[in-house]
Amino acid sequence: EKNTTKSEPKTFEELEENQEIAHRKKLLEGVLLELKPLEYDIILGRRLMDPPLTLEELALEKKLSRERIRQIELIVMDKIKMKIDRLKKANSLVH
Repeated sequence: EKNTTKSEPKTFEELEENQEIAHRKKLLEGVLLELKPLEYDIILGRRLMDPPLTLEELALEKKLSRERIRQIELIVMDKIKMKIDRLKKANSLVH
């Protein structure tokens, strides 16, 4: 029988890496919750699904052009990056 649970970190570096991943995930989740429903759906479909949805699939679902879906995706990715950068800076001021 194979153990499918995650193993405990063996080194301090692994512990630090796990904490960093958890921190980044928490930041991303917070930013995603601030998105408008259309923005969230596009990012979920294009960046967080495996396999990702195509521009065509999202365009048909949302009744928008592929180009408009692509534009929204780029705008939202910039918005996410800016918000995460602001959160990181605010967090670094606290520590």
